[in-house]
Amino acid sequence: TLRYAGKPTKVLIFGGGYDPQLDTTSELSESTMGHAIYVVDADTGAMLGMVGGGTGFPGTSTMKYAIPSDLAVIDSNANGYADTVYFGDTGSQFWRITLGEGVSDNSPPTIDFTDDAHVELLGKFQSASGYSPRFFYAPAVALMSEPTGSYFSVVLGSGLRNNPLNTDTQDWVYMYRDRRSTVHKAALPNDFYDITENLIVEGSNPSMERAALDAAQGWRFKLGVAEKSLSTPLIFDDVLHFTTFEPVDVVEEMCSASSGSVARYYRFSVKDGVAVEDLSGDGSLNGADRVTVLDSLGIPTTPTLAFPLDGDGVDVYVDKDKVADINQRVRTMLWRQQN
Repeated sequence: TLRYAGKPTKVLIFGGGYDPQLDTTSELSESTMGHAIYVVDADTGAMLGMVGGGTGFPGTSTMKYAIPSDLAVIDSNANGYADTVYFGDTGSQFWRITLGEGVSDNSPPTIDFTDDAHVELLGKFQSASGYSPRFFYAPAVALMSEPTGSYFSVVLGSGLRNNPLNTDTQDWVYMYRDRRSTVHKAALPNDFYDITENLIVEGSNPSMERAALDAAQGWRFKLGVAEKSLSTPLIFDDVLHFTTFEPVDVVEEMCSASSGSVARYYRFSVKDGVAVEDLSGDGSLNGADRVTVLDSLGIPTTPTLAFPLDGDGVDVYVDKDKVADINQRVRTMLWRQQN
């Protein structure tokens, strides 16, 4: 819900979609369509606003790549109205749109898309040559609290969804710390601490590694060659859950992504990338404890939480299979809705 033209308005907010010309190349290529965000009245279908797409809207000069993914839309100040949109595009870029609320605390916000929306390029992960990561799925967003202050943890993974069997790719999962300040320069890959080798636990100087993480814009995690993030991540209780797909022994004539593939489920702290369970049973939380190979074929789904009525914990499912237990007491909440 937004407050538009002085009244609460139910809206749809979505990206411009896919550009078919991306089928012909895995390298960086500006799009001829799909490089915009639309806001539509959910009841009437009337378009209320548009950002990008060659409109000349401030901050959108580099919004030149299609946006086929869903968007992460949040209410950052808990006043009942959506005010922030996060998304990635097919040009290796990561964006934030803030819907202005330039009113007093006791007045409801009113959005004017002609000047209120503030567009900022948060991250730019383009490669100078060869494969550039593409974002086809919405990021996960969670509010985090630390002694130094709170921030929004925004996690998104890249992967060539339009060609999942491509084996000549190098993809990543990124966590961006958004402290809601004005962004003067988009973050580059080296602005993120690399958690791939788990040096915070297994390195020779863990305190130095943690200091490097604290000073960085966030972290990044390197997937294996040809391994792709092809679903939306999930953050629950400070833990990140996500799945990946890797094609192996690909036969060119095959169209199915289920033949010769490996599906993986990752689970680790969203703050620092450290494992949360000793899966190997060796008494330490090492890098191997962060991942489980799934006994399934094809592209795995987004991890889904289930709250059993007869238990205190939380179950995690991928596809139809239970992949993890979360030992956390959950309190049942009851409510009613009056029309």
